[in-house]
Amino acid sequence: MKLRIIPPFPLFLLLFQEKTTANMYLAKKLLTNAKRPLEWEVRR
Repeated sequence: MKLRIIPPFPLFLLLFQEKTTANMYLAKKLLTNAKRPLEWEVRR
């Protein structure tokens, strides 16, 4: 699969998708750490 630069829109979409995935991962991590918020505050 070759990456072509015909319109830059798909690339932007890909970057957005990557960011969304990272944000979802972060949110999951935050939810996991929400059980012990004091520990999370100290770690930051």
